[in-house]
This record gives sequence, C-alpha cells and structure tokens, in this order.
Amino acid sequence: MKRRLFIAVNLDEQARRAIGRIEKDTEDAFTREKEWDIRFMPEENWHVTVSFLGTQDDASLTDAMSAMRAAAKNFSPVNIVFTEIAYAPQKDHPRMIWLRTSRETSAAFGEIKEFLEDRLAESGVRFERESRAFSGHITLARFQNTMASDGLPEIERTVALHCAGILLDLMESELGRNGATYTVLQRFPFSKNE
Repeated sequence: MKRRLFIAVNLDEQARRAIGRIEKDTEDAFTREKEWDIRFMPEENWHVTVSFLGTQDDASLTDAMSAMRAAAKNFSPVNIVFTEIAYAPQKDHPRMIWLRTSRETSAAFGEIKEFLEDRLAESGVRFERESRAFSGHITLARFQNTMASDGLPEIERTVALHCAGILLDLMESELGRNGATYTVLQRFPFSKNE
C-alpha cells in the first residue's frame, strides 16, 4: 500500500489554544477588507514538519520508524519558540501565512532533521532532501494562487509563544477536496538524558 508520509512535531493543547487566537486575529484582518482566495488551516493541521517523505510503500514505513526511533533517542524535547507571523515563503509573492519559529528553534529542528534524514538514507528510504537551511513554521493559511503583496492586509507581527515538542510523529497525509487530512501513525518520545 502506498502512503503519503511526513515526520512532524505536534503541539500541546495550551499552544494550540494560543495559536487559535493568533489565527483568528489574522483571519479577521482578511474578512474586514474584501473577499480573498485564502483558506485558513484547521487546528488539526497545525504542526512543525521536520521531514517530508512523499509517497512511500509499507516496506519503507518500517525503515522510517527505525530512523525515527533512533532520532528520538538521540535528542531531548525541543523548546519551541514562535516569534512572528509572516507572509511566506516569499514576502513579495506569498502563497501562505506562517507562524515562524525562532532561529534557535529552527537550528534545533535542523539538527534533528539532518540526523533523521541521514538514518533514512542509510536505510534506503527514498525521499527528496532539501539543501536549504531548515526554517521552522506552522502554516496558518494558504492562498489558492500566489499573491502579489500589494494590497494584502498588514498581518506581519512579532509574537511570543513557547511550548515543548516532546514527540516525533510519523504522519500520513490524505488529500481530499477540502485539503489534506493528517493522521498520526506512530509516535516516538524524545528521550535523550532520561
């Protein structure tokens, strides 16, 4: 069976409530002005993606879980700090709105990603590695088309939100008419120094 997979860190309920307030404020900025071709993400889709694996078969699933288990044993829980809301990935022609993590949080996730993807590659799991530095974020909204930044509501601002990332989750993404639905297939607690 083929599955569309990614590896992520999900957030606790307290962080989700705070993100809900941030997303609502951002959504309100769009509804005040005019009709926009934008879709805000439901709470169940909020996570920090560490590595996108793409379509994998069941044999790769076992190898992916072994790599995740090794990564979780080699890292402590991540202190996640969110610092800003921004149009992304490019400010001038955005496709999304992101809640970005701090540089330190992105660097911590980057180390986990590198370790994890080295183990995945050693196991023979085929996926496309990104060459750019990791930039941690949660996608709050997606535009149906790339937008010109002229005329977009002024939503970019700093925030201060802290939470702990304690689990590395293997996620399945199923695409549907109303967007993607995510399911946690397996969880691995970060456990270095326990």
